[in-house]
Amino acid sequence: IEDNFLQKVQIIARYQNCDDNEIRKVVSWLFDNPLGVFNYPFVKKYRSIDCIVKYDHEKDMFYSFYDDKKMYLSRKINSYEKAQQYVNWLYMEQDLESPHRYMYAVEEKEENLVVLDAGAAEGFFSLALIDRTKRIYVVEPDPDWIEALKATFENYEEKIVIIEKGLSSYENNSLTTVDNVVNEPIDILKMDIEGEEYYALCGAERTLSQSPNLKCYIATYHQEFAYDAIRNFFEQKKYIIEASKGYMWFPEYKDSMRAPVLRKGIIRARKEMK
Repeated sequence: IEDNFLQKVQIIARYQNCDDNEIRKVVSWLFDNPLGVFNYPFVKKYRSIDCIVKYDHEKDMFYSFYDDKKMYLSRKINSYEKAQQYVNWLYMEQDLESPHRYMYAVEEKEENLVVLDAGAAEGFFSLALIDRTKRIYVVEPDPDWIEALKATFENYEEKIVIIEKGLSSYENNSLTTVDNVVNEPIDILKMDIEGEEYYALCGAERTLSQSPNLKCYIATYHQEFAYDAIRNFFEQKKYIIEASKGYMWFPEYKDSMRAPVLRKGIIRARKEMK
């Protein structure tokens, strides 16, 4: 029996009469394929792993390349096989057809950007933008990723500010707010922080109001309420909003009795130019 077979049957039963064309594509895919986080033909491109991974003996960490720059991986990723699987997954979730794709492109004219990358992990988002930035606030609470991030950005210390905490709407020993760590207008805000996205936006009111050219890329798949709550947050502020294409299955409820649901992956929101 294939993995996640029960969840697959439940999703087909829940959505087989749905009028949403994007959901119908998922259902059609599931009749002939196993259930995964992404349920579209683009995943077939990533079933064979051929990404380049190397080992840095001096740093004792594996690394790959993103945008032709070294991208170090957490020390917990301790074999070539694990490193290749991780990088392959990273490229798959950022495929142009992926519901998890944060942004399509940065306009070539955009330079000297100020970026907040929350939930940076291996830092690919910041790495892809680094040559066009004035400053990047890299937010990541996991100490294993902090070590890797410092290695990745060791030649960009003048541009990188690493915040070794999580983000929310309040502060304690392990959490802080956007407004507490950023003291200037920002141009790009990316958040993928394990379900704290809505609350972190609530802790960013001053920064958002003082950032006239802001573009936001916010994960909405961690919690079922998140898409509606985050969309409403930006609608109230008169942002122009779009969702990433398609739907994701987030295996949060895999071992529970609750039937699984499909979720939108990313909300993209930008201020209307005046």
